[in-house]
Amino acid sequence: MRKLLNLLIATLALGVASCNKTLIPTDENSENLKLKASSATITNEWRQNPYKLNVIYFVPNDVDSIPNFRKRISRILLDAQEMFASNMNREGFGRKSFGLDLTNDTLINIHYIAGKFGKSTYPYSGGSGAVKSEVDAYFAQNPTFKKK
Repeated sequence: MRKLLNLLIATLALGVASCNKTLIPTDENSENLKLKASSATITNEWRQNPYKLNVIYFVPNDVDSIPNFRKRISRILLDAQEMFASNMNREGFGRKSFGLDLTNDTLINIHYIAGKFGKSTYPYSGGSGAVKSEVDAYFAQNPTFKKK
């Protein structure tokens, strides 16, 4: 299941990185605080899961963000969470799924990371090392943002 989750996140990251849409200026610290402040009572059945997926929205500096990416990615991952639970239950394992860092019942916490370089530095094949080093640097500067 862990490999499938990693594949899902990698696919989302690569798909997002290759899109050209309108730029959404984001100050991730103030936006994350604003989203956390808007948290109401969360009813997601996996909210207490001790392991939560770290969702990264990585964008090279010459690529624009997709409008409403937070809502879109949240919807995809919340649907995936439900799909995993339904299939685990169907196969006799009970309603088990992966945890998400939720800001409310419809939005997940997404770490927006603006790349230092253009998209040619992060090729589709073999570009994960450059992305990983920037993601690692982001979490080194913000260790409390990373979920286990």
